[in-house]
Amino acid sequence: MLPIVNQFFGAEVTVAGLLCGQDVLAALQQNEDLGDLVLLPRVMLDNEGVRFLDDMWWRSSRASFR
Repeated sequence: MLPIVNQFFGAEVTVAGLLCGQDVLAALQQNEDLGDLVLLPRVMLDNEGVRFLDDMWWRSSRASFR
């Protein structure tokens, strides 16, 4: 498990549904040992399941780790 600090709304905001793609991406990039699988809560994405609150698309963030 990797804790992600909410830089966008502030560290005191601790709910997964208010994490932005930039915060997730930054936390993942700082960790060198991600393993083979990264799971994110569905509530982090919009109704279609494609964008974070900051309009980052999950596919574009996924491409950063290939």
